Amino acid sequence: MHVKDEVRLIGFDEGPFTFEDTTCPLAGVMTRGGGYLEAVLVDEITVDGTDVDDTVIELLADSSLLETAQAIAFQGGTLAGFNVLDLARLHQTLGLPVLALTEDEPDPPAVRQALRDTVRDPDRRIELLEAQPVHPVSLDEGTIHMRHVGGDHDQLAELVRAHTVRGLRPEPVRIAGLVARALARGSSTGTQPPTEPD
Repeated sequence: MHVKDEVRLIGFDEGPFTFEDTTCPLAGVMTRGGGYLEAVLVDEITVDGTDVDDTVIELLADSSLLETAQAIAFQGGTLAGFNVLDLARLHQTLGLPVLALTEDEPDPPAVRQALRDTVRDPDRRIELLEAQPVHPVSLDEGTIHMRHVGGDHDQLAELVRAHTVRGLRPEPVRIAGLVARALARGSSTGTQPPTEPD
């Protein structure tokens, strides 16, 4: 996969929530060439639930985005608290490389403990979060950390760089976060409450 100006990346992120909420917004965005917005998808997922994979699969299966996208990226390996992504299942079902991106280097012992303190079925979620190695990816303004299933690491890192205009988030992931925040609060501005660690 050689990254060209016309390459497309799908990004997903969650909206703000509190742990009294049962659901939170989920948004997906596809951009071309890093900055040209082509599509927006929205739904909701359960806080600390297990429905994120099914929701993403349903959203993308009902669209035509898979025909032109090169990969799918998520802000973190969990959304809506500890609604943990199964990267291998998403890759197998959707047929594209799937990436989980975090700005902070993961802290597996802390995440394991938080899962055990929060959900009734932590073992499978821990297994999913630790199923792939974490690779650093250098960007102009710092380093992010990437897990992925499918695709070549160096080429996917190049894809992430090509779609990161500023900061540490590729544009489709960053814009998805803005969309999801606006769905939750009516505006994309403001401070998001702290969520559980990725």
